[in-house]
Amino acid sequence: FRQILVPALSLCDALLTTLGPHNHSCVLHVTHALLSHVECIDAVLRAAHPNSPVELLIEVEAITSVIGRASNREVFGGAVSVEPTALQASAAAAQRVRWLMLALLARFHRPAADLPDQNNSNLLYYKIVCNLLTYARNIMCDSTGRCVNLAAGEGAPGAEAGAAARLLALLQHLVRAHTHHDKLLANTRHQLHNLPTMSLDDMRKLLPEESSSLSPVECRGRAVSVLAARVRTRRAELAACAHALDCALHLLWAHTRVLLRAGLPTDDNDNSLLNTSGAWRGSGDDLPELRKELIAVFNDRFTEQLLDTAKNQPQVQRSFLEILVKDIKTMVQFSPL
Repeated sequence: FRQILVPALSLCDALLTTLGPHNHSCVLHVTHALLSHVECIDAVLRAAHPNSPVELLIEVEAITSVIGRASNREVFGGAVSVEPTALQASAAAAQRVRWLMLALLARFHRPAADLPDQNNSNLLYYKIVCNLLTYARNIMCDSTGRCVNLAAGEGAPGAEAGAAARLLALLQHLVRAHTHHDKLLANTRHQLHNLPTMSLDDMRKLLPEESSSLSPVECRGRAVSVLAARVRTRRAELAACAHALDCALHLLWAHTRVLLRAGLPTDDNDNSLLNTSGAWRGSGDDLPELRKELIAVFNDRFTEQLLDTAKNQPQVQRSFLEILVKDIKTMVQFSPL
C-alpha cells in the first residue's frame, strides 16, 4: 500500500493546488480520503524523526503537506465538532491525526545533528516543518473562536508552556539556519558567476571523481549544471526556511498572547480569535519560566537577526514581522505573571 501512498498524495496535492484549499468540496473529499486511510498515516507519522531515512521523510513530507493544506476549521475541524457534519463519523480519526501532527511538531523542533549542506534531508526537514506549522496555524482556533493548545496530550500540566518553549527553540534555530543558508546561496551564486574564469582544477573539484577524464569543455558544462542545480536547491531551502520562520513567529506570538495573559480576568462574552482559555491556568512555574526565556531570547541582537531575514522581502512582510516582535516584547514586559 505504501508504494502508492506518495502518488496518491501527489494527486490530492494537485487537486488542492488546482482547485484551491478554499474549495469546500475539494477539501472535503481530500480529508475523507486521508481519514479513510488513517492507519497508514499513523504508521508513517509515528515512525518519523529528523534522523529518519530520506525515503520515509519523503512520505512524511507528502502526508503533512496534504494534511496541512486541507486543515481548515470549516472542514477538517468540523470532523470533531459537536454539530452534524459530513465527517462526523470520522471524529476519532481526525482527533488521532491532530495528536500525531502536534506530536510530530514537538519531535521536529530541532533538526537532525550534523546534516551535510548538500543533503536532500535539509530541504525535506524544512518542508516538513513548514507543513506542520501550517497545520498548527490552521487549527489555531476551534469552532468557538478560542485558541487551542499545541500540546499533543490533553490536560498535561504545563504542556502548553512547554510547547511554546519548543516553538521558541525552533524559531531560534530557524533564524540561525536562515542566515546560514543565505550565506551558502550567496557563495554558490558567486561560484556560478566566476565559473568562466575558473581553472580546470577548480572546476573538477565541483564534479564527481569519475569526471576526471572529461575534456575542458565537457567539464565546464558539467560544472555549470552542478552549480545551477545547487543554486536552485539553496534557493528552495532558503525559501522554505523563511516560510517556516514566519509561521513559527506567528504561532509563538499567538500562544504567547494567550499564555502570558493567563492571569487576567476573562470576559466570557468575548469570542475573539485569541480568547484566553480557563483551562490554561494553574501551570505552576512553567509560565514564569517561559516569560524568562522570552526575555532572554528577544534581545536586541536576536531581534535584529530576525528582522534581517526579511530584508529581501516586501516591506509589508518586514513590517508584519516588526509588529509581531514588538507585540511579543510588550506582552512580556507587561505580563501579570
